[in-house]
Amino acid sequence: MDNLIEKLKEIGFNTYEAKVYLALLKKHPATGYEIGQISGIPQARAYDTLKKLEKDMIVVADKSKPVKYTPVRPVEVTRRIKKKFSASIDYLDKNLPIVKDVVTETIKEEYGFEKFSENIKDILSSAKKEIYIELAADEYKILQPYLLAAYNRGVEVKILGIGNFQCTFGSFISHAKFDLEKTLDNSFLCVAVDNNEIFFGNVVKKELSKSSFIRARMKLVVFLVKEYILHDMYLAQVEQDMSEQLISTYGRNLKILKDKIMGYK
Repeated sequence: MDNLIEKLKEIGFNTYEAKVYLALLKKHPATGYEIGQISGIPQARAYDTLKKLEKDMIVVADKSKPVKYTPVRPVEVTRRIKKKFSASIDYLDKNLPIVKDVVTETIKEEYGFEKFSENIKDILSSAKKEIYIELAADEYKILQPYLLAAYNRGVEVKILGIGNFQCTFGSFISHAKFDLEKTLDNSFLCVAVDNNEIFFGNVVKKELSKSSFIRARMKLVVFLVKEYILHDMYLAQVEQDMSEQLISTYGRNLKILKDKIMGYK
């Protein structure tokens, strides 16, 4: 009996309501006095509880004096509650995701290469439609199995490789002449997944514990990182296709252009 009471409480009954309903199933029709005796709850609470159950259409009262109560069949009660719960769950499924649009997400920079690795592997493993990624050779060696697994499950994989390495699957563009790593003595990695989430990280070669990253789902940040990767891909492809023209106009490694924009020689 205790188990039945607990299960009834799980679907919305309180303790008194559960005891009164079970008492009515044992004996019906029955008066409020009789139900109080059978259920073992205070007499005044038995009457209050019966009125509440009548209002909720769990029990039915007749017009006799004293009033006698009959329980609605259990199969009807559970069917009605199941329908109510299903409607509520359907509503929540539809409307809960909308809440995230009005929640302000904070972007927090996190540190440590182990946490860095866990998060980038997780975001690649969760991809369903597309991955845009820009990364250096050392990071590619680590992440190649995760990128290949995503490609094999039908995810569109687009890779911009910084440095001298090749990839045999997905859409790959090499940016072999890129020299930011030499300038910063580290390497960076950025990913945009499914137009939904981004990862942007910096690997500090000489002290991996200082490696840092951010991971976010903010729409504007996702848009910016994906556009950043796309523009680097455009420029890398232009550099490959128009190498001689670029050297003629801007010098080797775009030195003239870099001097003009970066402000150094």
